[in-house]
Amino acid sequence: MKKSIILVTIISIVIVLAILIWRYFGLAIIVMIGDTNVPDKNEIMELVNENQIEITNAIENNNFENIEKIKGIEDITVEENHIDFYCGGKGIGSATSYYGFYFSKDNAIDVKENIEYPKGETLQQDGKGYSWDEPDGDNRFYVEKIIDGFFYYESHY
Repeated sequence: MKKSIILVTIISIVIVLAILIWRYFGLAIIVMIGDTNVPDKNEIMELVNENQIEITNAIENNNFENIEKIKGIEDITVEENHIDFYCGGKGIGSATSYYGFYFSKDNAIDVKENIEYPKGETLQQDGKGYSWDEPDGDNRFYVEKIIDGFFYYESHY
């Protein structure tokens, strides 16, 4: 009888501690583990290649209603010189990353200048793409051409 009371007490304490830890540190645990729903570079490039005709038609007609339903696209923002297709992000505060692709009618790789990196800075060759790394900081922007007019990007802060 005494052993079962001790066992029930221990199990109760463990459950209460688990609930408290999740309540106060749950978000931090999720951030440390990462969001598994954020598509990686290959998935985003595949998304563009598989939906190129639909996306191009939406751009030409300036109607993104059907494109917003494509799995992997979370938000679409029409900017002056490009259209941004946000696909997800992870992190919190100064450890946040954003992923997506954009369309540039002029096939310009530097349309996010003054948005993701300072005006006047140049993107440097980085593998198959180009990047900007903040001097004396941890901000980073990377862009890589997918197909004509479409570019994969990631921003890290």
